[in-house]
Amino acid sequence: MTRLLTLVLVITWGCTAGQSKAPPESKEVSQKESKSGDQKKDVAPAKKTTPASAKRTPPPKKTLAKGKSGRPPIKWQDDLTWLSWEDARAKSAAEGKSICLVLYADWCPRCRELAPIFSDPEVAKLAKGLIMVRQDQDARPGWLQQFSDLGGYVPRIFFFGTDGNLRQDIKSPHPRYPYFYTPRGADALKRSMRAALGG
Repeated sequence: MTRLLTLVLVITWGCTAGQSKAPPESKEVSQKESKSGDQKKDVAPAKKTTPASAKRTPPPKKTLAKGKSGRPPIKWQDDLTWLSWEDARAKSAAEGKSICLVLYADWCPRCRELAPIFSDPEVAKLAKGLIMVRQDQDARPGWLQQFSDLGGYVPRIFFFGTDGNLRQDIKSPHPRYPYFYTPRGADALKRSMRAALGG
């Protein structure tokens, strides 16, 4: 009986051992490995490498410098000397010259239209006899507060006498906006500049 039981166990063990065969694909790999003599079992496929010259980063986009408004700054006449308000006041006191103050904003279409007027030869000639100041109204310097009751619109052009006081007798012909000048009103600006020069 013991022999019979041992025989059954041996036969059962043999059948079970025979059934635990490797799956067909691993069998093929092991046959190929044995033929080539290579004993590596888990070989990953080679990665495709891209040459460094093929990996190109796009060139940076060219952008114009932008002002606080997000728009490119207005291009003003380069031949003129534009001073800060403080420097203009000091120069006016020292040289006895009148000041022309141009208030603008980069977002303002009328200001963009006005800027080229200072390239006009006659306007440029008159401007050279004055002390020219241009100020971005959006920068809100403290000294600008003294003119807040004269309107908040742009562009505005003010003229100051040699004593440093606002020339209230020099205004644009516009009935509602007395300090508003446009390229179409170039003659009005020239008249005001001549008046500021004393002629």
